[in-house]
Amino acid sequence: MIFNPFKVKGSLKKKYPKMKMFSSFQSADDQMIAYVLYVYDQNTPMKEQFPDLKIRKEQSAILAGFDLVKDNEKLHNMFFFLSDQLKDMVDEFLRKQNNRIWSMIVSNEQTFFEYQKKLLSPVEGDRDKDILQALQIKSKIMDDLNTINDRLDAYYQKLYGEDQELLKTIKADKRLTPEFIANL
Repeated sequence: MIFNPFKVKGSLKKKYPKMKMFSSFQSADDQMIAYVLYVYDQNTPMKEQFPDLKIRKEQSAILAGFDLVKDNEKLHNMFFFLSDQLKDMVDEFLRKQNNRIWSMIVSNEQTFFEYQKKLLSPVEGDRDKDILQALQIKSKIMDDLNTINDRLDAYYQKLYGEDQELLKTIKADKRLTPEFIANL
């Protein structure tokens, strides 16, 4: 990791003076900075430990010192990029890592789950025409999700190359199977 927040006691900015190269980090508190490092560093171990983006974000927030209940509104804004400060921090952090493949993975994962949320919303409408139009939009979203999924597979292949074990870990199948439940 560029700046490893694990086991840092005290200020991340004091521990890592070179962090001032990120202008968007200057007005951020340590919790927000740690969260960005945990989730968006291309070498974060969090992506192997928590392949599911939602869980990775939640666990990273906990590690950064957030309380999932007390900080619910702030975390919601962070998780869904409703925070301009977080958008600026992630954008700058990804740019300075200079890894377009990792940046595309981050962007595509976020987009995939935003689309999924839209897809899971109920179809509403007063007229058949409105309902049909909403269903057509959902069909388009499903096609887009397939495309994004294929892109993510290709990006992970480019990023990790021949390391098949790591690829399996990153794309781990975490469905609720009897084997998965037995290992909990």
